[in-house]
Amino acid sequence: MPRYLILFAVLLLAHVGQAQHLPPQPFERFGYHVEILTLSKGKYQEFFPNDSLRKVGSVVYNRRLRKIARLLPLDTLRHHAPDITSRWLSVDPLADKYPDMTPYAFGANNPVRFMDPDGRSGWDVVAGAAIATLGNLGGPDVRTAYTPDDASDYDNALTAADATAVAAGALLMTSGGADIGTGAAGLVVAGGLEAATVGAATPVAVPLAGASATLMGVGAVKLGMGAVLYANGSKNLGSAQSNSRAGKDFMPKGKEQVVRENSQRNGGKVLCEGCKTETTKPGKSQRGVTPPRTDRQVDHKVPKSKGGAGEPSNGQVLCRTCNRAKSDK
Repeated sequence: MPRYLILFAVLLLAHVGQAQHLPPQPFERFGYHVEILTLSKGKYQEFFPNDSLRKVGSVVYNRRLRKIARLLPLDTLRHHAPDITSRWLSVDPLADKYPDMTPYAFGANNPVRFMDPDGRSGWDVVAGAAIATLGNLGGPDVRTAYTPDDASDYDNALTAADATAVAAGALLMTSGGADIGTGAAGLVVAGGLEAATVGAATPVAVPLAGASATLMGVGAVKLGMGAVLYANGSKNLGSAQSNSRAGKDFMPKGKEQVVRENSQRNGGKVLCEGCKTETTKPGKSQRGVTPPRTDRQVDHKVPKSKGGAGEPSNGQVLCRTCNRAKSDK
């Protein structure tokens, strides 16, 4: 065989092997043949039929054949990379409390307005702001009656609402004082017109006096409301009053949170934090019957006698034996 035929055959086979990696002509069925842009000049496959292949996490699934096409290699040094693994690494611990909201939505599906750094309840922020505002306006103080899921969120909301009350109170007092001053000046001008014209300026002086008196009334309301906001907000900020239940028992909701967090840390089991024994849910107490030693009890880490707060952050799960052996000393 002539050498030029052998060379032609080699070049043809190389072209065919290279063309296998080129993507198909997308406009071929319309009668057009276009040049395909390729970064590797056909050396590597750069086209995937997206109508049949879908990438889910680290799995490439063939929708047409209904089977897994291949698994993407995982790099343990890049296990947080969003293009390789799933987006979320754990289940939302409070998903069951919000059945109307998907557990995959961050910040109530509004990340521009809401921040959720730890994935816990966002309701504590709303409740804290509402409770603090009610108290600062002169309403009942129910700060310690509410037990939050996240005391930090709640306390931050209280502090922010108190600071807002101080700023708003100062602004209202300044504005109210200015209104009173302007109204008083208007009354002086109206009286002067009436006196100077011996009644001739009454059609102007009377409306001016009425408007000035109204402005003074509005200013007095602003001044009074501002004084209340400023005084209450300053008092609460100064005393650092929050949800702290120092020296108090746990609320039922707080106990539930302590147990829930213990279960999450221990793979679904609620273990005694003293002897690591699995605890059991306490039953109804009966006269003459001693509860089992594994009876689950929620107790203070820092004792109540030493100012320990009845908050979830100061709670621990103990079995009945460890709790009875525990001393406040």
